[in-house]
Amino acid sequence: MIAATVHYKRIESLRLRFLRSRSTRAQVARFLTVGVSCMLVDLLTYRGLLLVTSVITASKAAGFVVGTTTAFFANRAFTFKQQPPGGAAQLARFLALYAVTLLVNVGINSALLHLLGMGELGINTSFAIATLFSSALNFIGMKMFVFNAQISGTTLPDSARSDHGHTHP
Repeated sequence: MIAATVHYKRIESLRLRFLRSRSTRAQVARFLTVGVSCMLVDLLTYRGLLLVTSVITASKAAGFVVGTTTAFFANRAFTFKQQPPGGAAQLARFLALYAVTLLVNVGINSALLHLLGMGELGINTSFAIATLFSSALNFIGMKMFVFNAQISGTTLPDSARSDHGHTHP
């Protein structure tokens, strides 16, 4: 019981520092801007493919992949301002993260379509909820795993430093 309480307090402390960081808040704002753009790319690809095929899961996966490709380059350059690019290892971490979130995204979308039906409301609601869940996982994964300067071996730009000169990956 004591170990669980100590572990919970450590997690809570990390969570609060993570959320209070100015650089994290700025990254969240940039991530949302990139995310909305990539979501539109995803949605337009998905809906466009549904016009020419009835294969829902493949259409959703294709939209996700197109949106994901856009997201990698935009988040690397704009959200996390990773200079220089992290190379093949960074791309591998990104692909691993997105492989997991692809399964989450398509799984949630499929499950909700089964529950809500294939009408406009069902398709749009399923898409939105699947995107919300996978986007939250993507931000956390990119910040902590993909574009983390300590993992990538790169230095953080000045805009990612706190007021006290300490870096916040």
